[in-house]
Amino acid sequence: MEIRPPSNGVGATDAVRPNLATYTAVIDAIANSHSSDAGPRAERILQRIKYLYEQQHTSPSSSSISSTDIEIKPTKIVYNGVINAWCKTINHAQSAVQAERILNEMLELYESTGDESLRPNVISYTTVIDAHARSSLKSVQSAKRAEEILRRMIDMHHQHEGGGGGGKDTR
Repeated sequence: MEIRPPSNGVGATDAVRPNLATYTAVIDAIANSHSSDAGPRAERILQRIKYLYEQQHTSPSSSSISSTDIEIKPTKIVYNGVINAWCKTINHAQSAVQAERILNEMLELYESTGDESLRPNVISYTTVIDAHARSSLKSVQSAKRAEEILRRMIDMHHQHEGGGGGGKDTR
């Protein structure tokens, strides 16, 4: 007797295909492990998501993504998870620098595409500032980087609000 997948068009393998929520949950688990390789491991998941996104948009069959297929794409939630993983990576002198690098990557993608799902938010900036505060270097440079990130965050807020004329005083 031959066992066949269900005839409703959804095969057994489709039922267990990881989606964006799955990948994000794994990134969060890695971040919460506080291991010495949390940042690099979370970043490998981000690279996988980016690869899958590219595959969805460059393969010949990608123009016909069906309603049963869930698009996997990097978003601010994914990037924030990776930033958080770098922030929580123990015994890594460059954790804050790496977290800031991921923030910069996210910002560049947002600016080049205009995709709001990639726009850094308060969590993005605050987590990088926290990474500098937790930095094992505990240097004046870390404090200066944290202040610079705060300044960038304020500037982005003013740009989004229409050039700084509106909104509350951020001093």
